[in-house]
Amino acid sequence: MIKLEDVIESLELEFEEYKYYYHVASDSIIMLSNEEISYAEDGIDPKEAPEWQRENILLAYEFCESSYDEFIALPDRYDVNEYQMIENFIKTIKNGKIRGVLWNAIDGKGAFRRFKDALNYNGIQDDWYDYEAAQYKEIATLWCEANNIEYLNKE
Repeated sequence: MIKLEDVIESLELEFEEYKYYYHVASDSIIMLSNEEISYAEDGIDPKEAPEWQRENILLAYEFCESSYDEFIALPDRYDVNEYQMIENFIKTIKNGKIRGVLWNAIDGKGAFRRFKDALNYNGIQDDWYDYEAAQYKEIATLWCEANNIEYLNKE
């Protein structure tokens, strides 16, 4: 059984060069880099890699040789659309003036920075963080349920 908070953390920390998977055999969330997977795909001996990477390269070998159901990909940044999350949050704002400021903030380049600045200026950053946390929790829960993965929800 995995901890829902581990799934959520993986969703929040997702990077372009890394991918998170649920590893069925160890019942855990693992992270593999594109480089580690390339080592395995190219058949490079893990001993030729830096020592700190060897364990993950062995997992990458297992990943490359496994069937689909042994490593289940977690949602990535394309599945978790933070911009859509922001738009949905703005729709929940009752104060029309603040809602308008937030809509203007997310228009164009630099939208995320302006959005955060507007949240802070209007004193609603905690509302956003609560909303965002609830959204990530929902995404993680739905992912676990869709993949029949038992999870521990610590509340």
